[in-house]
Amino acid sequence: MAAAPVRITLSSEGARYVQAGTCREVKLEAARGGIDLGPAERLTIFFLLAQEGDSEICDAALASLEAMPLPVVLQALDVGVAFPVLDLLARRRAFEPALLERIASIPTLADATLAFLAGLPHKRLVEIIASDPNRIVRSPAVVDALGANPFVGQAVIDRILASLGIEKKLTPMDEDADAPEIPWAESPVPDAALVEAAGVADDATGDLPEALIKEVEQAPNEAKVDEHNLLKLVTSLTVFQKVKLARVGNKEARGLLLRDRNKIVATAVIRSPKITENEIVSCAKSRNVNDDVIRVIASNREWTRDYQVQLALVGNPKTPLFRALKLINYLQEKDLRGLAKSKDIPRQVSIAAHRLLAKKKGDT
Repeated sequence: MAAAPVRITLSSEGARYVQAGTCREVKLEAARGGIDLGPAERLTIFFLLAQEGDSEICDAALASLEAMPLPVVLQALDVGVAFPVLDLLARRRAFEPALLERIASIPTLADATLAFLAGLPHKRLVEIIASDPNRIVRSPAVVDALGANPFVGQAVIDRILASLGIEKKLTPMDEDADAPEIPWAESPVPDAALVEAAGVADDATGDLPEALIKEVEQAPNEAKVDEHNLLKLVTSLTVFQKVKLARVGNKEARGLLLRDRNKIVATAVIRSPKITENEIVSCAKSRNVNDDVIRVIASNREWTRDYQVQLALVGNPKTPLFRALKLINYLQEKDLRGLAKSKDIPRQVSIAAHRLLAKKKGDT
């Protein structure tokens, strides 16, 4: 569905610089900043002139928009400017954290602009965007951008999944676990209607394609799932549908989603109520899954009581080093010998295996 047109208003004085009958020289002079108007109107005029077919006028307007001093731009934002102006401003001045944070703080910011900001490598921006669950729930594009952003840590992922109605059901992390990087002062509750509209929280499959449902709901004694067809179907899903599938899908679907580039989707898989112990062991061994999935497994006390999980995590270079060094103390001598010889694990883990072997020999 096409977006509704946005109405941009100017004073009669400002309008004369951009209306159709204005001569080129006047427009060019205005694009170069030769106008004596308030910050919000100047910013809006630069935006409108940047849409001109005349490349000289367009380039001059963009240069003026980029050159406006930050305090002046912030004054314009305090007065209020149209969403398309904000979008252009964010994209043309994407390396000014203070400006981007101010734009991201606008509650009614257009989803397209918010999604652009959610993908930028600015940690504070991530905090601002993730602090409002309703903005997350209403826009798959924002969730997609956050899930691909390397600056989104586990605390933010937990918060996003909670916003989608997927609560953290795992056992608490150890005291020495990674501290959440965001000191959330409050935990706003997402609008229930928005969560329902996203179609993620419950176990109904009505919002998933019928062909996909047939693939993932086969009984164990039926024909083997067509993984090629399943991959094709999964690739076509929105991020919300992928999170839903992580909850209700079968083992094959979870296996595909674990390798999804979006770490929110991958983390939703490991939170699935249907995930099995064997899948946890396989994930702990895998070097192809997202690092965040390994961190979730390594920080879960219940799962790390399993010896096969302990061994898999110690042998996986994606496991946080302090976790691996803690778990290695529980391993048997035969497995320590293999780790001591391994060239595929961090050197510190190999050294720890050597030391434990030496200690065991000294104790005998």
